[in-house]
Amino acid sequence: MQQLSDLQFLQYFISDALYPRCNQDDQPLKDFYSQHWQRFAELSVKADKILNQEELIQLYSVVLHLKCSIKLKAQNYSIFIEAYRQYLSDFGSVLNVYDVREPLFLYGFDQFNPLAQGHSFEQYEKLRKLYTRIESYTSIRGHLKKMDFFKQQQGFAEYALQCLEHMSQYDFYCEDNQLVLGLKIRAMALLALFNPQYQAIFLEKFLHGDYAVFGPDNFRILCLYCEKMLQQYGDDIFTADAFPYVQQLIELENVKRRASETFIWKTKLGLDLPLKDWGVSIWIDLKHNHGYVFLELQDDSAFNWHVKLFVSPLNQSYSQHHFSDSYQNELEMPAFSEYGVFGFPEWLKTLKQDYQFDWESVKISGLKKRADKQKLMQWLVSPFQHEN
Repeated sequence: MQQLSDLQFLQYFISDALYPRCNQDDQPLKDFYSQHWQRFAELSVKADKILNQEELIQLYSVVLHLKCSIKLKAQNYSIFIEAYRQYLSDFGSVLNVYDVREPLFLYGFDQFNPLAQGHSFEQYEKLRKLYTRIESYTSIRGHLKKMDFFKQQQGFAEYALQCLEHMSQYDFYCEDNQLVLGLKIRAMALLALFNPQYQAIFLEKFLHGDYAVFGPDNFRILCLYCEKMLQQYGDDIFTADAFPYVQQLIELENVKRRASETFIWKTKLGLDLPLKDWGVSIWIDLKHNHGYVFLELQDDSAFNWHVKLFVSPLNQSYSQHHFSDSYQNELEMPAFSEYGVFGFPEWLKTLKQDYQFDWESVKISGLKKRADKQKLMQWLVSPFQHEN
């Protein structure tokens, strides 16, 4: 392709030979882009000087289809928006959430309102910087560590709520979307939570279930956000109108925490652990370096426990999580969930015939008091104490 001129290269890129129509295979286009992305990136910056307007619209449609990033000039922005409308028209029936989550936020419309005015170039530039930063966060923990950033960006709260309300109108955004939209919509929620003008409005609608785009797990996550805001900035971070909703949200989550297996476990053992923000892990080696068993416990009502037993000579394991359908039982063992967290020692006892536990190797983390560690050890070994 190096022998092609810049014009020929770009024209081939947007030709029928590569650019698919609705329901057509786009693998040839993706393959070509992966081989020549560097040249394409260089030429896309000056494409307006190489292609005519019709060809430029087609090129921008390819950019949208590939979800590749290019630098837009102010004078070409309106052409790009026209290309986006054309892209929505051509592929609207086969688009998924991943295709439009970023364009909706950046340009202000999607296939459900394609004739909307959209944003100016100045608005787009501001939103692009915000979205790039939001995109850099890959976990809830990342949000919790960067509260100051969301506090500084609270001026975008009104627009964030407009996006949430728009998405909540359509099943397209609300069904099975958490893996794709989860962190993005939670970031929008944080922008609203930090803005005094919109805190109460957002929380009231959220608690009433008006935002269909939020799945049920988001009650827990927004509770974590509110608790972190209170911890970091004090009660005054919320207005008098918003504070009762914050208390309601936290109490709803506390009810779930108190009903969790780990809360019942720590209560029965009499451990000095708070209602929230704690985690305890137990590690027991198998004798002769044959593997280990590991139990992780935490206050989180969703991510409540995780158990794993690994047998190194067989290179096989048993693993089960409370929070997901993730379940691995290569060792054909009794299900841990049938015993529950408090029944962990009894579960270990059923395995004793096949696996030898090294009780001298037990490692406990997350408990500060020696008395609590002693209580936990007594609980662990209690089923084995009367054996020869």
